[in-house]
Amino acid sequence: MKTNRYVAKDFNAGTLVSELTAQLTTLPSNALGVLYCDSVLACGEIAAQLHKTLGIPIIGGTVMSFTEDGISAELSIFSGEHFRFSAGISEILDENFENKIQELYENCLSSLEGPPKLMELFVPHSKRNDLYVSEIHKHAGDVPVIGGIHGHDLVDSMPFVYFNDKIGADCIALLMFGGDIKPIFSVASEMTPVSEYLPMVTLARGNKLYEVDNT
Repeated sequence: MKTNRYVAKDFNAGTLVSELTAQLTTLPSNALGVLYCDSVLACGEIAAQLHKTLGIPIIGGTVMSFTEDGISAELSIFSGEHFRFSAGISEILDENFENKIQELYENCLSSLEGPPKLMELFVPHSKRNDLYVSEIHKHAGDVPVIGGIHGHDLVDSMPFVYFNDKIGADCIALLMFGGDIKPIFSVASEMTPVSEYLPMVTLARGNKLYEVDNT
């Protein structure tokens, strides 16, 4: 499986789409796009335009901001001859969220050629995030599930997830990877310290913290 990353710095939806698509000189037939978009933008509209223009599935969610200055959106294109995928978005998740998550899982599974090897979950910030993730794990079994909670700027926007021309604040989106792939995982921090000063833990027992900088 091959991944190519493209970024945009325009904060106008129409020109942002043009900025991203202009970077794609060739597009494999078996491909999908994962789009992360600054929450102040019309992210659902951008995803729908990319889906229509590129002719491939587009899935993703909003972010509070990017750690790289000036970036408004990031598009990753996954492709490969022996790579398989299936994706979808749930209905609005209410008190009956278990059945709706099961329906999303089964729809994605039925569209995938062969068993899933990896799943990526896109969840907007809500009070029931843990319940949604746990519900997916019930169905996933031993298949690894990765993902994150999609944010917003806390002032003028809301967190959303989207798939092609569908968008929701009370939905989850699911991406299944299959085919001839072998997932390998690593974790890295994307946070930039506000201060150059880094406090040091000087006394701790187990998971309990007692002192920082000897105070």
